[in-house]
This record gives sequence, C-alpha cells and structure tokens, in this order.
Amino acid sequence: MRPAFLDEVRDAHTVILSSEGFQNVEHLDLLAAFLDGFEIETICYLREYLSYVASAYAQEIKGSGMATDFIFFEQNFGFYLPQFIAPWKHIARRSEWRLYDRARLVDGNVIADFVTIAELPLEPSRVEVDSNMSISGNLLGFKFILNMLGLHANALGAPMNALAMEHPRFRGPFHIDLATQKRLRANNSCNRTLRDMFGDISEFDFEAGNRVFDPTCLEQDMKTILREFAQFEAVANHPLIAALERGQMVAGEMPR
Repeated sequence: MRPAFLDEVRDAHTVILSSEGFQNVEHLDLLAAFLDGFEIETICYLREYLSYVASAYAQEIKGSGMATDFIFFEQNFGFYLPQFIAPWKHIARRSEWRLYDRARLVDGNVIADFVTIAELPLEPSRVEVDSNMSISGNLLGFKFILNMLGLHANALGAPMNALAMEHPRFRGPFHIDLATQKRLRANNSCNRTLRDMFGDISEFDFEAGNRVFDPTCLEQDMKTILREFAQFEAVANHPLIAALERGQMVAGEMPR
C-alpha cells in the first residue's frame, strides 16, 4: 500500500488521514514506518466512557455479526485511556487531545473543530450528514436477532440507515438503567483520566435512551422494520422473522 499511497499524495503539502480505525492500531511502530518521511501530527477526539462503549456496541451489532449482550461486551472492552494515549506521543511531533462534547467543539461541529485545531486553510461544511448512524431501540434488538440467526450481511446497512434517519426511536442512545450506568462508569478509570485532562465532563443519562425490545411498540416497530427488509429473502423467509411479521411474537414469548 505504501507505494500507492506515496503516488497519490506526491503533489500534496498536507495530507489528512482520518479513520476511527486508528483507535484499533496495535503496532504504531508499523504505522510510523508507513509514514516515514512525513511530519506526523495527531488530533484525537475522546469520549466519555459509557457513551464510547455504548456507541461501539451499537455499531458492532449493526456492522458485524456479533451477538453478545451489552454487559458482556463492556466487560471485555478492555479500554485503559492512559495506555491508549502514550504510544501516540512517541510517533507524533504534536498530539492534540479533544473531548468529544459538542458544547466544547468549535461551532459545535467536530469537522469545524478539527480544521481549527489543525490550523488548516479550509472552510468546513456546516451541513452534517451521518452516513453510519448508531442504531437503537427495537431496530437494535432486531439486528441482534439477525446476528443470532447468522443472517448478518453488509447490504443490511442501507435499510438500517434509512430507518434510523426516518424514526427517532431507531437512532441515538439505547436505554441503560441508572444503577448499571453508575457501576460501569465506576469500574473503569477512563472518566477520571478525562477529568484530569479536561475538567468536568458531561455524563449522559442513558435511562432516557430508547429501550431495546420495547414491548409497548414492538409489534408496530416490527412491521415498520420488516417492510424495509422484505427485499432480503434470507431474512424475510426465516421462520422466526416470519412470526415477528405476523405479530405472533411479543417480548418474552415464543411463536404460537
């Protein structure tokens, strides 16, 4: 990849490499070798711990075949913020760490904030388009079921995005009870580190989030969701999904 990369940027003065995937790089020495000859500056946005884990969980359910519950996912998340930060300081001439909090971002916009912090001569768009929304509520529960049934496919992303865009209860944070929130935040040092770096930080109350497998609207939501997924034969023809579509299942029941 390096020859192709160097050919693509050969006329550039400044190169912007942006990806959430950088959070998962285990061998930064290899990344530094790939970028040998460049003066590296890093700008990284750090999230409040529970918001970070919940978002990562929803994205994993949506974008992969993972079928584990949230508590198990958090227990195995293994995020230790100082250990994450330290290696970047060794490969970058300058490292900037920003709190992902719209109240603190330039114009409340992460792109505008990045352009300002990076001191780039660009005028960022103020129109926000989220092409990869986090799913929530009964849509998250539905995708969890598909994953358990081995029905995950990348093509399912488009209808999930469409549903999340159209229906507020299919996007945003999902419900986590207050006691669980307190326990999960207390058991990880991330927020303490963030407070040392940024002062007071906001902690979203996930009790206000959309409930997964919400019985009050499950039957209605399944009809809405399955209309978007009718084109996928493997999904529509599965006996469990067919039972959901006929309204023969509600939360906690087996097909009649």
